[in-house]
Amino acid sequence: MTTPHLFSEYMKSGTHAARPTPSLGTNEIAIYYETDTLHLFAWVSGAWTQIDTNDPPAVVQFGQVTTRDSITLGAAPTQGNLLIGFLSDGTSTSIGSGWSLLRQTAQSNDNTIIVFKIAGAAESATQTPNAHTGAGGTGGIVEVSLGGIIDGNDAQVTAANTQTLTVNAKNGGLILGAVMAVQTAVLPTSLTNATQLQAGSTGNSRGITLFKNASPALGSNSVVATYAGSTRSNMLLVAIR
Repeated sequence: MTTPHLFSEYMKSGTHAARPTPSLGTNEIAIYYETDTLHLFAWVSGAWTQIDTNDPPAVVQFGQVTTRDSITLGAAPTQGNLLIGFLSDGTSTSIGSGWSLLRQTAQSNDNTIIVFKIAGAAESATQTPNAHTGAGGTGGIVEVSLGGIIDGNDAQVTAANTQTLTVNAKNGGLILGAVMAVQTAVLPTSLTNATQLQAGSTGNSRGITLFKNASPALGSNSVVATYAGSTRSNMLLVAIR
């Protein structure tokens, strides 16, 4: 039997520079909490190894189309990552296999729909969040690492040159969204409190722009889309932490 030790010999705290070198027997571990970095370490194979993470959620990849067809990403999604789908569809909701509905609102313009899934093993780079195909809507997908959904919102503007939408977020989180032009291909000339993930896509009398806010404030966060003139458009937001 291993010689007994005091509990304090296994778990200590202090600054990064003050980390001790523990003397451990077979199958014993030590835990150390750094008071200056706020990280937790374990003594593994003769070295301190960080065993927690304060890393924020991050965008891995994304794609968008001006139809209701499948969306092909640059690579297969990583198992365990979160996939968010932003859809605009002129007919009733029909979610693709493996996806779950987060939010859907029947609009006088195309319906606004937010879906999600957790990437499984051997996922395809081509994803189908909308079971409908062809013209009559738009779609976008964003893959996120180290994140979970905490809030979502959607709305439309039918005759205006600005649109504002708000979600609640946390410090260190991430806001993702899409602006989807309906019946016209008019996309925002600017976004306030957000930046485009890629250039807007237009076609089939519709348009889509995916965007993010990588440093939201704690609590209410508003994104404002400004257009060159009066337009019909949908906006969708998701807050992640």
